Amino acid sequence: MIDKLDIEVINSLTISELYVLRYIDNNKERVLSSSVKGIAEQAFVSTATVMRVCKKLGFSGFSELKYALKNELQKEIESSGSIGDDYSVNEVNQTLVSEIETTAKNIDKKSIVDIVEIFKSDKTLHFFAKGLTLNVLEYAAKQLRTAKRAVHLYNDTHIAYINAENFTKDDCVFLASLSGRTHQVVKVAQIAKGRGATIITITGRLEDELSKIGDINIKVANERIGTTKHDFSSRLAMMFVMDVLVGAYLRSQMGVKK
Repeated sequence: MIDKLDIEVINSLTISELYVLRYIDNNKERVLSSSVKGIAEQAFVSTATVMRVCKKLGFSGFSELKYALKNELQKEIESSGSIGDDYSVNEVNQTLVSEIETTAKNIDKKSIVDIVEIFKSDKTLHFFAKGLTLNVLEYAAKQLRTAKRAVHLYNDTHIAYINAENFTKDDCVFLASLSGRTHQVVKVAQIAKGRGATIITITGRLEDELSKIGDINIKVANERIGTTKHDFSSRLAMMFVMDVLVGAYLRSQMGVKK
């Protein structure tokens, strides 16, 4: 549910309302058999807060929200299937290779050079992402730190928000999201942009909320492996881009000509 919402809607929610939204999104089947009072008790909020969330999501009330959840669950069931049924090993292999080839072919060389120059500069470097994508930035951060390039990697969203408030033109924040709509990542971008920081984004869509905020944007190819409701989208293309960036940075530091 969350990934289908406009970022403006998510930003309009209070902390308590956002918690209710997450509870509903993570407990759809339980919500279908619950009352407003039951949801409020489980989420430790008032019934009024639950009803405000329903209204902000565009529903007339809790019953309409439950109806939408029921339809969403039904679609997930109908579209679900095992990876083994839909994909052979060769097909998965071809998909991943295709992602790398497409990303490499379409990557903007000037953007790579510009990012490497930022890595070489005195700007304070910050990395932030959520979920599986965070692993990609963690991998790159470790490589850069090994090369003596300081990087601030944020695992905690609240800490990322607080630090972003104090960013200046001397900061650069590297943000990654396959959908380009991960609301925590977009919010950090919005805060940092307002403080004058340089924004670098890496996303998997041609047009998305995050890229609109970015000063330098890298696009990667991505395709879901399987048809289940779980997130099986590959981050391999993102990892490839980070390897290119870190590799180019290391070569520049060693004085090796491109």
